[in-house]
Amino acid sequence: MPVDAASEHRPPSAAPELSRQGDELFRQLFDSAPDAMLLVSNIGSIELVNLQTERLFGYPSVELVDQPIETLVPAQVWAAHDAQHSNIVDVAEPRSPGSGQESCARHKDGTRFPIEISSSPLHTRDGSWVSVTIRDVTRLRQIEAELDRARSSAETTSAARSESLSSLSHELRNPLNSILGFTQLLQRDKQTPPTERQREMLDHVLLGGEHLLRLIDDMFDRRLR
Repeated sequence: MPVDAASEHRPPSAAPELSRQGDELFRQLFDSAPDAMLLVSNIGSIELVNLQTERLFGYPSVELVDQPIETLVPAQVWAAHDAQHSNIVDVAEPRSPGSGQESCARHKDGTRFPIEISSSPLHTRDGSWVSVTIRDVTRLRQIEAELDRARSSAETTSAARSESLSSLSHELRNPLNSILGFTQLLQRDKQTPPTERQREMLDHVLLGGEHLLRLIDDMFDRRLR
């Protein structure tokens, strides 16, 4: 049988080497993921985990492989995929990290922590699986709680500030209104009418007092809004 010239010079081990390189690259990418990643079989057993899964849950991979996914995640989470837990692949829908279902996971030592779960079905010639991404959102929930506390504190501070300003405004307006009122009474006094000079002085008092009252109104109204 004639031998193709190109095949004579093709390294016989090139294809296997590329396969090994591909496997190694996949493993490196899998292990470098910032979130826990698992490959789950169509019956809900763990087939493969990355390094972040080991760090997050405290299990070495050998203790997780072939174990049910409920080892890490409460069973009710998977009820959203399949109420009978018989074939989660058929009903799993792709979900991106950050938009996954919220739940709590269990660490090896029994402690629970908040997580978001995203999943995507994988169908190949060799079978079907679910790719599961688990993100620890403990810090995110802490930040949200801190923001809520800060918001509540700011609202309380704002309410106290508004009450204080309202009280101060009242304390300033009351005596000023009294001054303006008595000034007007003096201007209209029929028994002892003011002289022309006195009327001019009273007009100055009224103009100044009314100007000051407008300034107080404008300043406190802006701050209280």
